[in-house]
Amino acid sequence: TNEYQLSEVIGMFGGKWWKLGYDVFYGISTLIALWSYSALFGVSLARNIGIPGIADACDMSLDTEDRAEGCRGLYSLYVSIFWIWTLIVSLMDFTEQQGIQIFATGARIAIISLMIFTSIGLIYSSWFYDGETYQASTIDLSGSYAQGTLAWKWSGMAYMIAVSAFAYGNQYCVTDIIQPLSQQDRNTKQHKLWAYSVGICAIVYISCGVAISLYYGDNTESPCTLAWRGFMGFTYTDEQPIWALIISWFIVLFPAIDIGSAYPLNAVTLANTIEAAIMPENITHASISEMDDGNDNNDNDNVFNRICNYDKRYSILFRVLVCTSTAILALIEWNFDLILAISGAFGLLAVYGGPCILEWKSKQMMMEITNYQDVNIANTPITKSWSSHRSWLIIICGTALIAFIAVFVDIIQTYA
Repeated sequence: TNEYQLSEVIGMFGGKWWKLGYDVFYGISTLIALWSYSALFGVSLARNIGIPGIADACDMSLDTEDRAEGCRGLYSLYVSIFWIWTLIVSLMDFTEQQGIQIFATGARIAIISLMIFTSIGLIYSSWFYDGETYQASTIDLSGSYAQGTLAWKWSGMAYMIAVSAFAYGNQYCVTDIIQPLSQQDRNTKQHKLWAYSVGICAIVYISCGVAISLYYGDNTESPCTLAWRGFMGFTYTDEQPIWALIISWFIVLFPAIDIGSAYPLNAVTLANTIEAAIMPENITHASISEMDDGNDNNDNDNVFNRICNYDKRYSILFRVLVCTSTAILALIEWNFDLILAISGAFGLLAVYGGPCILEWKSKQMMMEITNYQDVNIANTPITKSWSSHRSWLIIICGTALIAFIAVFVDIIQTYA
């Protein structure tokens, strides 16, 4: 198997400056994304689970004078617990995380399904959510939508694009590959693998977003799962039913379950990228017949494969530094919406701009090597004509650049 970080490949075809640009934007984006995970974990648990002797459940989004006494300490404790968890899991190999990832995926499916179905049920219930609690409506609201809910609006578009970039670029919609694909799978299954993953994710996001916004509208909380605190079911009752209580806690604690599994994947990827960017690599070569997991689909045992090996001490060091730095940042700033927007903005240029740069520069190099004799010289067995057209590069890069600027304009207007 040929194992390269995307950063390395961009450097091979585009040169050190393109590689440096990608490394900077990707590093900033992923580091801030991990920062947001730590902050979200602390905010979600502090909002819902108090600890005697420290503080009752409290809202960290309130101003200092409005927060309950000890709220900062409670939040800091949860961030510290998350830091310990991320250190342990991030030091595992991907293959050792399979059980955790499978459990987390099952939990995501179950909880997101509950969010969609309960939101639809609440639309036809007698309950009204005022932003804090569920109130029994004095008029029949069954079947009515939240006021001000529109199918489409341009305001906040930059923030929406940044959030989408964050979601699609940080392991939520990217299939996790435990081991590199064989050449045959790359030729026959790679496009389907990514298409199914992104397609399923898009359907889930649209279904969840539409259902939640139709009921909660302007009262949607950040994160939206907090709105299920005190969920009372669908019919009027004086006491919360047991089944509603169970659903409520499952959904409210969903961010903790979700980011607890997503964080290690991103942390390891970032640590590997940093290591590949600044540390010397030890390159060894072995024929396929000498490799333990030999490729049965290749009949040529004399084909040599490049294997990059880095010092394990540095791998551990970078992973510890990534986990520790994001925990420290979360203790300094916990405004999830702000952190999310900044991460998504940088992610637009790295996650979407990086592959476009690689596509452009690799084609350019192949054309130069062959003296521009064949316009299709850069095509590979998995190249598709409809997806390799230059117009895609222009559309993707143009949209990413415009949205990047618009996000910071929006942040300045909102928080200045």
